[in-house]
Amino acid sequence: MYKQSIKPYVVLVFFLVVIDQFTKMRLIDFFASENDQVIHIFPGLNLLSAWNDGISFGLFSELEYSNIVFLVLSSIAVLILIILLFKEKTKLYSLSYAFIIGGALGNIIDRLNYDAVFDFIDIYVGQYHWPAFNMADSYICFGAMLLIFSSFKTRY
Repeated sequence: MYKQSIKPYVVLVFFLVVIDQFTKMRLIDFFASENDQVIHIFPGLNLLSAWNDGISFGLFSELEYSNIVFLVLSSIAVLILIILLFKEKTKLYSLSYAFIIGGALGNIIDRLNYDAVFDFIDIYVGQYHWPAFNMADSYICFGAMLLIFSSFKTRY
């Protein structure tokens, strides 16, 4: 395989982080100035204000120093993924890494600025709510799914 240019993936990471931080900033400002803490978009989707100092779904938030621990672990993961991105030769893997890096950086910025990650997307059916998440979490999930798909595609 040929060595591809890294530039498009760096630009993608930059735009993903900008979109994530812009949406969070706008909604943090909105919820700070409004009494309503839930915006009903349509049945099954709300926007709300939720702070998560743990990892996915609020796991381990009760740990002392959880923010510092997850900040360090996330930073290490991003560094490893950046190394993999620079070494990668296939577009699907590179795209996967870029999405995961962009999402992780968005949440790292939250941890640095607020000591927690701001979540605002609330998906639900009836009274059952999926744990709140944000754009960065969506990028990480999409990147992980693409990475799994890529691994099957290149092996079989």
